[in-house]
Amino acid sequence: MSRNRFFAAALCVFLSACAGFEAIQGGDTVLIGNGVTIVPQVAWSQATNKTDYGPLWTIDGIGLNELRFYTAIAPGRPLMRIPSVEIRDLGRYEETMLADDVMNLFASTLDKAGHQQIRTAGLRPAPFGSVTGFRFDFTYATRDGLQVKGMVLAAQRSGRLDFIMFTAPAEYYFDRYAPTVEQVFASVRTTAAVQARAS
Repeated sequence: MSRNRFFAAALCVFLSACAGFEAIQGGDTVLIGNGVTIVPQVAWSQATNKTDYGPLWTIDGIGLNELRFYTAIAPGRPLMRIPSVEIRDLGRYEETMLADDVMNLFASTLDKAGHQQIRTAGLRPAPFGSVTGFRFDFTYATRDGLQVKGMVLAAQRSGRLDFIMFTAPAEYYFDRYAPTVEQVFASVRTTAAVQARAS
């Protein structure tokens, strides 16, 4: 690992130590919103402080592996909030979007977050509980040159969008935890949508 990457990883661990976390036990059913539940097979830590992104889970610390949940994104709303970027400057989700439109909107949102060399690939149908959703993979580089890999599982239900995003450094961490996240994706179950909230 290069010197810059080492210091970036160390900073992430330091920041995660400063944040508040609560334990998510493996094997327990967890409601993540909009009638979507998952069953993690291993223990995770959930950040207790509110963020502009969505609920955040990690195993080793922020920046080393992150699982984020976004539910009930309404038409006219961005996929996620980006600190220092005005909402009006972000692309918006629309009910008429196809899966590739959502993937392209996701890529443009990463660009607004300041990431570079963004690539998306592997768009394909995938089960999302009782409905057919879609998946895709992505990569990007941070401003500091750290290579990051990720994957998204998403579904459009009753005019709203739910998606789960996993990211980790391409070196070591992504490959180590991708099988764990695959189990999370496979555990998704959906019930009737509850009171929708904007992401």
